[in-house]
Amino acid sequence: MAFNTGIESFLKIKGYSIARSESGKKVIEFEKDPIANDFWDYMSAHSSIRTVFNAFIKSRELESHNSLERLSKFLEEAETSFVFGAYCKNTNKPCQIILDRPNLLESNFKLPIKHRTTCPTCKFRNTFSKEDYKPIFKLEFRDIVKFFLKGCKKNVFRIAYSVSCYFCNKDAPFDEKIPTIKRCSKCKNISYLSTQFILNPEIENLIKDTHGYWLEWFVWKLTKGRLKSEIGLLIEKENKKIECDIVLWNGKLIVIECKDTTDESFISKLTSLNKFADYFVLVSTVKLRKDTLETARDILKQKFIYVKPSDIHNSVNIILGISKKS
Repeated sequence: MAFNTGIESFLKIKGYSIARSESGKKVIEFEKDPIANDFWDYMSAHSSIRTVFNAFIKSRELESHNSLERLSKFLEEAETSFVFGAYCKNTNKPCQIILDRPNLLESNFKLPIKHRTTCPTCKFRNTFSKEDYKPIFKLEFRDIVKFFLKGCKKNVFRIAYSVSCYFCNKDAPFDEKIPTIKRCSKCKNISYLSTQFILNPEIENLIKDTHGYWLEWFVWKLTKGRLKSEIGLLIEKENKKIECDIVLWNGKLIVIECKDTTDESFISKLTSLNKFADYFVLVSTVKLRKDTLETARDILKQKFIYVKPSDIHNSVNIILGISKKS
């Protein structure tokens, strides 16, 4: 894939040579695959989808109690969820019961406009509008299943079934012609149907080794439609190399760093980037430590812009805003 001509010309005038990094090649190769469009539709539908997906690729399972607890923390930090709750509004006798709990995966991410119900505890008649619904960060197993099933419709996941015996730990492929409950051929105890959600192999390749390429790809997709944007550039001048993603807007060179872990290695290259870029935008799916952000601000001053997890979908407008101020 050729470089963006505007960025390429801008860098060459400043005496830089450019090449494509291996990570950049990998992301661009993924973008050519038809699954990229389905993955984009899925991931751009709502911020909660990206948060839950990121939690899934970190733990590779979301069903256990510990995984659900970690997911709850991720969702709260990102200030997002696809499950909302409306509580009883009786101010004279507060009972704080959730009377309506919509899962937005089932309503195209739209909250009910108006919902009427009577509280079974205090008998108060409630009328809820969209403003009454608050995000629920503690999800249940049934919510996670709906997340996977939504992904199956977009070819992000596929369902694999097997028949499992819990006594001798034996698994066998599931045959729809055979009843769901049957006897284990080895120990003769009852076997049960197990369900597994498997990630699309092309997406699997993108996130292999827990690299945050999926986030780099997502932010690049966000920016390249409205801005001059490049991903995975190797920039060299006077034997000094920098690998980064770049946006050029309003004559300003903006470096974008995407983080889907709490790794702080990006700090070590900020001094070099301070001389190179007009702005450094850090996009993160996880909440970073306060002292890490303060260190970045100490080095870059007003050049440092932090896009917190809840604002990723708004990255382009944030970039447009900072570059217009300068």
